[in-house]
Amino acid sequence: MKTQDQIKYEYKRVSVYGKIVAGAIFLPLLCVLVFFTNTDAKFLLGIAENTWIIVYFLSMGILISMIKIYWKCPGCLRSLGSGWNQISCKKCGIEFK
Repeated sequence: MKTQDQIKYEYKRVSVYGKIVAGAIFLPLLCVLVFFTNTDAKFLLGIAENTWIIVYFLSMGILISMIKIYWKCPGCLRSLGSGWNQISCKKCGIEFK
């Protein structure tokens, strides 16, 4: 069985990595979509607008899949639910902070 310190460490690690991955996927693609929304341009970096939209939705699918796979309580291994800053697991009651 994991100690409370191990669980806190694992939660912090997963939380930080999750935020990094979400930012790395979501923010650049959001900027691309804002660019196309506010200009009449049809290409950005030689890539067509429709292709960027497909890349955006595929990236969001990857992000959602990663959340489903990795966003789990380190104690009971069940989904943590929504929210980036969980204080405790709603299923097993283990505290993370």
